[in-house]
Formats: sequence, C-alpha cells, structure tokens
Amino acid sequence: MTQAGLLAQYAANRDAEAFAQIVTQNQRLVFATCQRKLRNPDDVDDAVQETFLRLVQKAANLHTNLGGWLHACAVNVAIDINRRRESRSRHESASGRVSSSPSDPPQVLAELREHLDAALEKLDPDGRELIIQRFFVGRTQAELAAESDVSPSTLSGRMDRAIAGLREKLRTMGCGAVGLAALLEAEHASASVAPALTANLMKIGLGGVTGGAVLTNTALILVLGLAASIAVVAGAWLLLFPNTSPLAATAPAAPPPLASTAPAADPLNAADIYLRAAALIKVDCPAASNDLYPDYPPFGNAWETREQQAWDQNRPARDLARQAAVVDTFAWPVSGRSQYLNPFRALANDLGDAALYEHEQGHDAEAVDSVRDILHMADLLDANEKKALVCNLVGEGCTALAVNRLMIIFSNVALVADDQQTDALPMASAKKLIASLLVQTDADTRMGRILKLELAPGSGVAAIQKPSINRATETFRRANAERTLAAMSLASHLLYFEKKRWPNSAEELASMLPGGLPKDPWGDGSQTFGYVLIKGGLPDGSDRPLVYDRYNLADGMFFRVDQPEYSFYNGDGSKLPPAQQKHGGQFWDVASWVPAATVPGAPTTRPLP
Repeated sequence: MTQAGLLAQYAANRDAEAFAQIVTQNQRLVFATCQRKLRNPDDVDDAVQETFLRLVQKAANLHTNLGGWLHACAVNVAIDINRRRESRSRHESASGRVSSSPSDPPQVLAELREHLDAALEKLDPDGRELIIQRFFVGRTQAELAAESDVSPSTLSGRMDRAIAGLREKLRTMGCGAVGLAALLEAEHASASVAPALTANLMKIGLGGVTGGAVLTNTALILVLGLAASIAVVAGAWLLLFPNTSPLAATAPAAPPPLASTAPAADPLNAADIYLRAAALIKVDCPAASNDLYPDYPPFGNAWETREQQAWDQNRPARDLARQAAVVDTFAWPVSGRSQYLNPFRALANDLGDAALYEHEQGHDAEAVDSVRDILHMADLLDANEKKALVCNLVGEGCTALAVNRLMIIFSNVALVADDQQTDALPMASAKKLIASLLVQTDADTRMGRILKLELAPGSGVAAIQKPSINRATETFRRANAERTLAAMSLASHLLYFEKKRWPNSAEELASMLPGGLPKDPWGDGSQTFGYVLIKGGLPDGSDRPLVYDRYNLADGMFFRVDQPEYSFYNGDGSKLPPAQQKHGGQFWDVASWVPAATVPGAPTTRPLP
C-alpha cells in the first residue's frame, strides 16, 4: 500500500498496523532530520516523538506528500526546541551543533548536512518528495517508478533533475556540493533508531484507538524486528579519499565556550576576526532560514521582515567583519575545520543578504563593500594550506553567493562620478572592482597546487579519485566564469552611465574591460565570453542586455525568457526530466526586470540571434 493509502487508513479508523508501517518507513527520515537540526543531541528522541505526535493530530487533514510534510514538521519541531534552549550562550549552542560523537558521520559530511534541510525546503515539492522517498525513507527507484506509473528511465531522469536542483541550491547558499550523492545515500544508513524509541512511536499511534486495542502480530513484528545499530558512514569521505579511514581520524575538539566578556579579536589575524564576527550573529537572515523566497527582486514582504530583523540585530557581526576586510594575514584554528567552515558560511549568508538590503535602501556603495567582505573571506579559505580541497570548495561556494548578490545589485546599480559620494557606487570604485574580479587563477593550475598540498607526505591522504578531481576543477572553472560575467555586467553599466545606452556589441563592451574579453573556457579555443543586446527583449519593450558563456552547450545557444537569471542554472526551464531538457549555455541578465504573468504553453527559451 502507498504511504498515502496508509495515512488514509490510519486517519479513517486509527489502524495501528497502518501507523506501524508509516513509522517503519519514515522514522529514519525524521530521526536524521532532527539529528541534523538540533543543537543538543539529547533532544533528538523527544523531537522525533513530537513530530509523530503532530502527525497523529493532523492525520485527518493532511492532503500532501507525507515525506515532505514529516520533513518540514521535524525541522519546525527542532527549531522550536532550539529556541527553548536559547538561555544557553550562542557559542555553546553552535559548538553542540558541529561537535562530533562516535555515531556522527565524518566532518566532511557534516559540512553539507548543516545546510541540507534548508536547501531541501527550497526545492519544488515534487523534487523534494522524490529525494526524501529515495534517500531518507530508503525506497528503491523501481518501487517509486511503479507507484508513479512511469518507466524506470523516466523516474531516473526526474531523480537526476531533483539532485541537480538540490546541488545548485546548496551552492547558492555558500556550500560546495561535491559528495552530495554520497551524503544522500549516507543519511538514511546513519540514522540508527533504537528499538525503544520505535516502540514509543508505535504507542503514539495507539493513542487514538478505542477499546484498548493492542498491536497486531504484524505491527509487533515490525517493532521487534528493528535491531539497534550504530553506523558510521564513510561514503562521501571515501569519494574524495578512497584509501583512508574516517574512523582513524581524530574528531575535532569543540572550541572552548566564550566568556561573557570575550577578549578582543586579534587585529592581525583575519581568520580570528571573522570567527568572532560569526559568533555575534543573533538572528538568521533569509538565506540561512528554512523559508522560501524569490531568487530575484522583488523578494516580498516576508523576506523584508526577516532581513530587517537580521539587519538590526546582526550589525555588530557585520561591523567586525568589515575590520577583517583590510587584514591579509591569517592563522587557522589548529583543532579542525568544523570550527570555522560552518561559521564562515553563516557569516557569508548574513553579509550577502545585508548587501541586498543595503541595495534596496539606495546604498549601493555600502552594498558592494559588504560583498567585498565575503570575497575577502573566500580568498582566505582558498589560501588555507591545511585542508586545501575542502576549504577551496567552501570558498568557491562563498564566491558563488557573493557573485549572485553582485549580479542582482549590478542589475539596477546607481553609479556616480564623485568619489566622495557615499550612497551610489563611485565610478572609480566600480573600475577597481571589475579589475579585481578578473584576477583569477586557472582552474587546472589551482587544482594542481591543491593536490600537491593534499598528497604531501604526512597529509594522511593517499589518493583522490579522478572523478572527484574533475568535478572540483569544474567548480573552480565555473567560479572563475561567474566572476568574469559579473565584471562584464558592471562594465556594461559603466558604459550606460557614460553614454546613456547599453553596449551595442561584444567589441564595444570589451573596450570597457582591462585586457578585453577573456577566452571562454568552454569555447573552441578562440571564442571569448559573449555579450548580446536583445532589442525589445524585456516585457516593457526595452532592450535586454545579456552576458554569456558556453558552459553545458549541447543544443545550440539559447537564453531563458520566463525569468531573469543572475546565477548558474541548468536546462531550459521546462518541467521535463534533465535528460529531455535542452542545454544552451549560460546567459546572465545585466538589467533588472520582472517577468510578465505566465502564459500557459508559452516558450521558456529563445535562440541566440
């Protein structure tokens, strides 16, 4: 019977056996979600039971995907429990979230786990439910295909598209997603639920049965047949380091609690300043929350309300981060990357959303400076020689977030010739930013340097698989391309400021860039990054300037017409599985615009003229 059928059967007559099967199929999903979100591991069992209790209370009124509802409910329960513990210091809570216990996966997994739930919530409902059922509930693709009445190949295509969407959501949140597939496989196996907890969950279902009903033989077997085990999953670790054992690695020690009067940050150590800035964050910004917001302006009232709170209460964190932006020396914590990667992501998210808020308030110079703070922090991560590959990937995640914010700001940027002006972005500052965005290290050269550090004697790493090297190198290549496209966008606005029109051609745009247009890494060797001006291409009839490269070019060059794009995207915007979607390069909008009302059946793409 399907999960929908089991839920309906339980809702109709409080069928204990139906509820037992729901628990059996979904308890690992709920347990793993609570385990990821809760700061105190002692709260996990209580949170799991509270989630299933809410299911019992809401069962009769649920008309949605059960897996997606349970996941969202578990996240909300965990958030409620964390809030009830806010009397403890923020630093103690943070250390509780990232510290390792014998049953935790290796920290290389934890860095993705930290943001997995928020990224899942940003997916479309069908994609989210597919990932939940396959990887968290543990159902096979053949089973899901049969239930959906589609072929296995069609289901596989939908799964690929959902995973690609999740990877992109993680990336735009400042989290590298190398090893995501292994992490998803690991999450179900690592959520070991004790038989005592399972029995308590079954009893929750019995609460609504009249007449003192007892478990049927089938339900009892389901309870007693679940053996207790603790699984330490090394999938994602071995994906990068196949000849090492995560069990042999020493778990990073939690940082000592900060006293209420913590000493000042070391003014000569940017890493220390950033860490202390992250510890001052009091309110989650929109990017760090589980709520859904548009990818482009206008972001809506809910976004404005949350960011206003973050803006007001996190100002000390941003002020301290600004101090680090002028410090180029750094020394990393000696006891493990978990002490700085998670806080750095949190700080990058807060600075990125603060930049958008500053832009909305008409303070573009300050908005750009906030993004510069993220880029400086990413550069320090890239320069870390202790954990070169992991830190570089996280650094590129921060860079992707920063460039996305820049593209949104640039799309409607206010420029000014006066260098002393404090609101609009001065022309001189814009030109310096363009030059800095174009200072890049070749992706292959960079990977060669990283491998030299990772595989050095005493590093503890014997080998890194070639597919992982290729994926990471492509990530670096994309990050360089993002910086180039952002520089081209701002250069287009400089020309518009001077001549009151967009560049007419790529050649004219090239004259605004130091060194001209760079070579497109996905071109034929002679092709450069591109620019095109689509006459009357926007809903209001004005011209639409686009910058582009040839990444993932398979079906000719085409651009999206259903919505603006300010970051990397996959496919043609249709709802087809990835294998059936078309791929035609990457086109990013230079100007700001809002789509007109969607017309059913209207095309989502247009060929490059």
